[in-house]
Amino acid sequence: MSNANFQNLVEIQSIDKYIKNHLDKIKSEQDRIKTVRQQINSKSDENTEKKSQLTTFQSQLNIFEKDLFASECQLEKSNKHLLSATAQKQVELLEQEISTSQNNIEKLENEILELMDKIEKIEIEISVNSAFINGASSTIDDITREVDNTVIQEEKEIKQYEQRIELLLNETNTEFANVFTEINKKLRFNNPLAFIKNSACGQCRFSIDQMTLNEIEQHFLLQTCEGCGRILVPHLNLR
Repeated sequence: MSNANFQNLVEIQSIDKYIKNHLDKIKSEQDRIKTVRQQINSKSDENTEKKSQLTTFQSQLNIFEKDLFASECQLEKSNKHLLSATAQKQVELLEQEISTSQNNIEKLENEILELMDKIEKIEIEISVNSAFINGASSTIDDITREVDNTVIQEEKEIKQYEQRIELLLNETNTEFANVFTEINKKLRFNNPLAFIKNSACGQCRFSIDQMTLNEIEQHFLLQTCEGCGRILVPHLNLR
């Protein structure tokens, strides 16, 4: 059996590594679009939540403003009654009402100011998110076209590599080609071949008996590692 079979398989494994690089480039480019879309969706979801918060805060603000108006009216009314009050008990009750109204007004004014700050902050955040969404949406078409062109070029190069692999398999002994194809389904891009190193599998370090070593290195016979299932390649200058 000729060592040409091993040479062909080693070249295929090497070509597969180039293909993997191109596939990684394609994924990286496609991830650019995916990332932008995820960011747009994230900002959109944030705005949905913030708009809901804004509606809640605005409703609370309306309630507080109505309560403030009612407290101010009550204070004005109590002050007017106090001017005309003559009985001491009536005066004390009115002064208590005035104090309560003043406290309510102060509390409501503070709550209103705090709520207005929250509303302003949320409105700014919504505006910033909306600007990002508009900007990203307007550029994603350009990014998509750029990525599509890159993917086309990468796939073109992959096709050329695959044609070379097909040619090499056709030139390889049928048994070698079939076994390699099956192993490559599981170990493609993860070294389906294992070079023999120090009488052991170069990948999993499983020890190889002398008879098997002779079959591979002297007769170039097909053998797979009992440890990892890879095709064992003789210690020749094939790399």
